[in-house]
Amino acid sequence: MTDQQTQTPEIRTREFVRVEREQGTHPAIRALHRKAREQRRGAGVKEYARIERGQEA
Repeated sequence: MTDQQTQTPEIRTREFVRVEREQGTHPAIRALHRKAREQRRGAGVKEYARIERGQEA
């Protein structure tokens, strides 16, 4: 038994990225994107209401 690594760091990184890509998008990332879309949608309504009330930025 030896203490030497059999793979170089570049190969380990490439394999890690490949596995991550094959597993698809993580649920937490999907939730962040969904949250961002919801916030953008709400921001537009707030802007229209502000303009309708005659308030300036």
